[in-house]
Amino acid sequence: MLAILLLGLLVYWPGLAGGYVFDDFGNLVDNAAFAQTALHAHFWHAIWSGHAGPLDRPLSMLSFAAQMGFTGMNPWPLKLGNVLLHLFNGWLVWLLSARVLGWLERQQPAGRVKPASAHTAEQALPAPPEGQPALGRSGGWLVSAPTLALLVTAAWVLAPIQLTAVLYVVQREEALASCFVLLGLLAYWHGRMRLIEGRRGAMAWIWGSLALGTVLAVLAKETGVMLPAYAFVLEWVVLRGVLAGANGAGPGLPIPQPPPHPNPPPAWGGGVLLQGSEPQAAAPNPPRAWGGGVLSSPTRGGCREGDGEGGAFSPHPRVGAAGRRVVGRRFQAINPLIPVYLVLLFIPGVLGLAWLLPSALNGSAYAARPFTLSERLLTEGRVMVDYLRWIILPTPNALSLYHDDLRVSTGWLSPWTTTASWAFLAALLAAALWLRKRLPLFAFGVLWFFAGQSLLSTFVPLELVYEHRNYLPDWGVFLALFGLLFTWSPPDKERRGTLRLLTVGGMAALIALYGLFTVLRAQVWGNPYRLAYFEATTHPRSPRASYDLGRMMLIMAKGTDSTLFQFGMRQMEQGALLPGADLQPLQALVFMAAKNSLPVQPRWWTEMHHTIATSPMSAEDVGSLYSLIQCSINGVCRYTPSDLQQLGGVIAFAVQRNPNRPDLITLQANFAANLGHDNPLAYHLMLRAVALDPGKYDYWKNLVVMQMAAGLYGDAGHVLERMRELDRFGIHRDEIRKLAGELAEKAALASKASPPPNLPHGVGEERTAMRDAREAPPNLLHEVGKERTALRDAREAPPNLPHEVGKERTALRDARGAHPDLPHEVGKERTALRDARGAHPDLSYGVGEEQKASSSTSPSRPPRPVVDVRTLPPHAWGGPGRGLGKAGVGSSP
Repeated sequence: MLAILLLGLLVYWPGLAGGYVFDDFGNLVDNAAFAQTALHAHFWHAIWSGHAGPLDRPLSMLSFAAQMGFTGMNPWPLKLGNVLLHLFNGWLVWLLSARVLGWLERQQPAGRVKPASAHTAEQALPAPPEGQPALGRSGGWLVSAPTLALLVTAAWVLAPIQLTAVLYVVQREEALASCFVLLGLLAYWHGRMRLIEGRRGAMAWIWGSLALGTVLAVLAKETGVMLPAYAFVLEWVVLRGVLAGANGAGPGLPIPQPPPHPNPPPAWGGGVLLQGSEPQAAAPNPPRAWGGGVLSSPTRGGCREGDGEGGAFSPHPRVGAAGRRVVGRRFQAINPLIPVYLVLLFIPGVLGLAWLLPSALNGSAYAARPFTLSERLLTEGRVMVDYLRWIILPTPNALSLYHDDLRVSTGWLSPWTTTASWAFLAALLAAALWLRKRLPLFAFGVLWFFAGQSLLSTFVPLELVYEHRNYLPDWGVFLALFGLLFTWSPPDKERRGTLRLLTVGGMAALIALYGLFTVLRAQVWGNPYRLAYFEATTHPRSPRASYDLGRMMLIMAKGTDSTLFQFGMRQMEQGALLPGADLQPLQALVFMAAKNSLPVQPRWWTEMHHTIATSPMSAEDVGSLYSLIQCSINGVCRYTPSDLQQLGGVIAFAVQRNPNRPDLITLQANFAANLGHDNPLAYHLMLRAVALDPGKYDYWKNLVVMQMAAGLYGDAGHVLERMRELDRFGIHRDEIRKLAGELAEKAALASKASPPPNLPHGVGEERTAMRDAREAPPNLLHEVGKERTALRDAREAPPNLPHEVGKERTALRDARGAHPDLPHEVGKERTALRDARGAHPDLSYGVGEEQKASSSTSPSRPPRPVVDVRTLPPHAWGGPGRGLGKAGVGSSP
């Protein structure tokens, strides 16, 4: 095993020299909470700054914060940490494989039933029907269980499909969640062995392993919620609900035998144990194993052979390890495993469906996706078949960081492989269920894979394909594959040895091929430009791969006259025309032109309108628009008045198409305040944003900053109260305290002066002051302020936000439980969709000037403003000046 782990380290070593990719930028590189000064000043803030899912994945962010506090932003040590975590998981996989395979190997050889007088810890298995081969039992495998466990572990550690979960820095979340799942399963196995042996504390181990393991795994990543489902598959197929008298009770731990008794009582069917009764000798008709559990023998009122089929969850009790007396079946005991899975699997599963299904069925969850629920379900059949192919027989060109070029299935025959894929999956699942008893290892592996995909490949509105989703499910694929290949064993010893040699040699060659492909992928990942070029050439129809290559070219270009710069701009134009392309390549074209004082082509704005009109606005799209605003605020982009008018028109059109998107409304407020200089309009847009998403802390922060700048001190005080309610863990306590101090200071100064001239009815009565907010700023195309659909009642405060904003805490009390979506990020929807985001640098900080620019900013996580809007005077609303200045509407749009 040590050799396998060392080989895994050598295979991944070339990839450690690579850089950050994709989601790494949005979650780590551009996350201001992970700056060195921020980590030392507010360490716990970084832990809750991920915001990729409902629980923010704090354990994963804790691991990043703890490491980056010492190593900084250098990706090399972070990637090394991921590799070491992967190797540790490999060791856990080996331990679990050895236990599962050892249990199955210790089953009674097929065709031979243990004599009834031998009351031992081994479960008596019925002989197979006449003419059927003895498959999947001890003596049927060509190699021993320890050897098979090593082969399965080597394949899992070296499989090329595992690379994105290892060298993709932020996917430490997946590996860490899998680590807790594996630890939970090993603890569950320990508890089950104690239960079989009749030792104390068994149920505490079982309950604790699943409950605590699930909590820890979910805090690393939401996929950890599958721990009880994995345990159920393990219980139903392998352990089969055995409570006592089963073989494989534990290495070197014999089960205590009952003392002889002169008058052993009969075993009544379905009886319960009498506590305190004397241990009894085995009955003349001892218990047999039927349906995966130990049932009482067919005596007086007992079950006939074959009755009680139900495996792990049959309500019939098992006979105690110490042979305690049983009585009539009128008082039937409940299998102690039933409450475990009822509480930890069934009830949470029903609640989860009740939470997620309605939004998926009514289509609201798919509003930001370029596919519907039915299209996703149809497509996922093809995706899972691709997963199986990539796991077992991978090819270098098939595996990729980007799979956004996948064709979406729009019908059972569009494409035809949709029907073929689902037919294959149905046949595979049916075979696993049919062979559950004859080939338990094959059945266990197949059902394990389907259990792992049941969350991410069904109705949850995630993106369609990501390789790291197979990090733990592919263990089942290797178990099923190797178990099937090593199942048949000829009776002849010579033929058996020859077949063993050939099969082991073939599997060793396959594993070596896995290692070779993985080291080649690691070499590619070891250089950012090589990775971008490889992805774009192997997936030329991928918009993300095309954009990434153009981005790297522009970063490496030495000037606008260089050939690489021209290639980069051409690559961006080509990428913008690919099917499914978002706004990122168009944003890059506008940004690079404005940054380098080149003309911005009108067709780029036209194409932006077309993209917004024909596809849902994604997080990347919102981030792209934000970066165009921010680069002007920061003085990087030099727009002409015509360019500003075009940009305002694009943003207004996006809001018109998505009037209920608070992230887009906040984006428009940012533009209105900083580039359009229409502060009243910006203020009312922020009122709409907090009304649509009252649980987002940063929206309220933007609002209070604007109120303080406008002199609305009474309303600002109520908003600060709301911010305190949303600060569940005290992360923003210092920030709120600082804002409160500034508010008190400004209010004290304002009390000595007259009300601002643009607030004729006094501070806090914004209705009159904002009456003219509907009028469009003079420099915004499409008259942003006159969109009656988006701003029809802008003069009035939202229903749950009266004119004293935030004063009615009752109307918003239920919003306290909402998760503050992704602070310091633009438009990233509240969802566990980290797999779906593409966090690319927005090319806004010295592109082509220094290599560090490759990881400086990202449209999906914008940088913090460079100027604090809170330094503006109370009368900043008055004239046509700069309004809120360079800083933007707040810390995030």
